[in-house]
Amino acid sequence: MTMSSDPALWEMFRTEVDTHMAVLTDGLLALERDPQHRGQLDTLMRAAHSIKGAAKIVGLPAAVDVAHALEDCFVAARERRLQLNSRLIDALFEGVDLLGRVAHVDTAGDDVAEAVRDVVDKIAAATTASTTTETESVRDAPTTERSVSRDSTMRNVFRPVGGLDASWVLAHHRDVAAVLQQGQSDIRFDLARVDAIDPMGLALLSLANRELAARGRRIRLRLEGVSPQLAQLLEAARFVRHGPSAVEG
Repeated sequence: MTMSSDPALWEMFRTEVDTHMAVLTDGLLALERDPQHRGQLDTLMRAAHSIKGAAKIVGLPAAVDVAHALEDCFVAARERRLQLNSRLIDALFEGVDLLGRVAHVDTAGDDVAEAVRDVVDKIAAATTASTTTETESVRDAPTTERSVSRDSTMRNVFRPVGGLDASWVLAHHRDVAAVLQQGQSDIRFDLARVDAIDPMGLALLSLANRELAARGRRIRLRLEGVSPQLAQLLEAARFVRHGPSAVEG
């Protein structure tokens, strides 16, 4: 498979990945909160399949391999051949993150190839474990792992620095899911020190907003310290028009 040099095809591929990364992140976050919510799996499978097809068109085997591993996992979960658990969902998040990185590099060098092998191996290992001896679900993960590690009076406040991006989501998605599961008070994101939000960050905020909206107007997602540039991004993503969010500059 030879990589395409057509800029239009590459732009199509990057747009496809950016669009479906948000879908994949959104769906994985929902499954992390409720592994039995299998209605998400069809959407996830289609998103991975679309990225795989686009990667084949531009001749990018690294992205094909990762998307194919994701798709196989979603198909197996839908057919109840494996159990979704924290280890597997973490590996899938890494795969989604890697797709975003691969889509925005000009060449697939040795470092990318090594990262692809590592992620595909992790997904395969987690899949194998979930079909054999590992039966732990995300909901049953150890309390120390899922708890929000901050002062109890500030446990609903998140203060990302630099970018609300894939790296931040990978590091903190369980903390956010734990607070959403409690559902007892507003969730606050202090964005004063954030200069960029990527599709995975937007997906995390959108999911939190929808989860809180489902509970009515009693509690909401509060975005504080929002710069004019980030406010424009959120507006362009139509984020602030849905649910009970409050955006404060």
